[in-house]
Amino acid sequence: MNSSQYVVPDIPVMNEWQNVNLIHVDFTNFNKNTGDSIYRGEKIGEIQAEPESYSDHFDKEIKQSAEYYKLKKYNKAIEILKKPILEEPGNFFVLNYYARACYWEKKEESYRVYKSLVNMLDSINQGTGSEIPVDLWFREAYWKLGTLYMDNSLFEQAYYEISRSLICMQNMKGEPIYCQALEYLTECAYMLKEDELVRHLANRTLFYDPGNVYVSEIIKKLDNSVK
Repeated sequence: MNSSQYVVPDIPVMNEWQNVNLIHVDFTNFNKNTGDSIYRGEKIGEIQAEPESYSDHFDKEIKQSAEYYKLKKYNKAIEILKKPILEEPGNFFVLNYYARACYWEKKEESYRVYKSLVNMLDSINQGTGSEIPVDLWFREAYWKLGTLYMDNSLFEQAYYEISRSLICMQNMKGEPIYCQALEYLTECAYMLKEDELVRHLANRTLFYDPGNVYVSEIIKKLDNSVK
């Protein structure tokens, strides 16, 4: 399958997703309920502003955790949310900032909490096999959960979540994190033995980053395996 056969060449799974439900977006030039066409490069809306307060009881702690995270004081970012996550286990913002801080210090805990957060988001937004919810407020969660699935050798789940994260990165094409997402999709496809998909995704990565060693090594391994 060549790139022209993919609806979105960088996100091949979009061929299977009949509808992507973007959550927390104010649509300006596009009415998603009437089936308006979207053209490449067209701006369809703005991400809604997050609430001024994340919690009636723990707003200060959540925002302080975010500040600690920016300073790479991850243990402090975790510690300050220990009480909030026990008392407000259904608060998406508590879960998000806690899982985010744990990502660098306590991978297993981050993995557990990110899975819980994303499952809750999907449940609330009623995603089905053909309607895929993507909450733009929590776009980083899809990326980090995808990488954690890779760490746990769950490559099908990783491919799904990293694909969702790429939907949120369409204004970042060619940037390092965008290329890294394509690298990881390439690796997932390789581990899933989807050889044609591997070559396609490797080519998409090299389109943005011609000297990319990561995917070049994957292609070498693929070529060696078929000799």
